[in-house]
Amino acid sequence: MLRRWTGFGAVVLCLATAAHGALPPKYQRLRELQAILATGAVVEAFPNGEQIEQIRAIGPDRYRVSSQRCAVEITIVDDPKAPAMPGPRRFLVRTGKAVCK
Repeated sequence: MLRRWTGFGAVVLCLATAAHGALPPKYQRLRELQAILATGAVVEAFPNGEQIEQIRAIGPDRYRVSSQRCAVEITIVDDPKAPAMPGPRRFLVRTGKAVCK
């Protein structure tokens, strides 16, 4: 009986260490949008001083940032340097190249 409880305890311990203190989706989305706007590479990706007019979610961890003539694809990726600790997701913003009409 003790062996069974020890095994159960080990499983619970493994699951507990893999847990993340993820934010609710609406707050995670807000953090991602703020990070996109704060990333200088996103603004610099637009030629001729084009201004951002729209940010649209196009898939999990993917956004399209648009100006009047151009669009830039943005990808949210996990930060490989972030320590494996509970709390909000730590991520990086990857900026694609502008595609213009």
